[in-house]
Amino acid sequence: MIAASSKDLDRFVAGLARVPHRPDLYNPYRGPGGPARRANLVRYFSLMAARSPRYLLVGEAVGYRGGRMSGVPFTSETLLFEGLLDVPVLGTNCGYERATRPGPLWREATATIVWE
Repeated sequence: MIAASSKDLDRFVAGLARVPHRPDLYNPYRGPGGPARRANLVRYFSLMAARSPRYLLVGEAVGYRGGRMSGVPFTSETLLFEGLLDVPVLGTNCGYERATRPGPLWREATATIVWE
């Protein structure tokens, strides 16, 4: 297992935020909501690291109603804040921040399928 310090993790997430937007690229870790999404990603990685997972899923792009809104890949706002049974890294008690406007939480089908 490879362990990363919180300093390494902060540096990695700060690097994500430096990638500029382009016509063919939206960077959810930059601009409005970016600080909350970066905090969510750091929080998620920290919670997962404490569980010593055997696998890490890597995706090509975040879903437009999932990770783009929450900051956590394969995870919608609904999952981030409402959680799922038996998934201790998701839910209201995990310390995540809302990055989007008030109103209904964003849902994304693929995110739910990945976690279920």
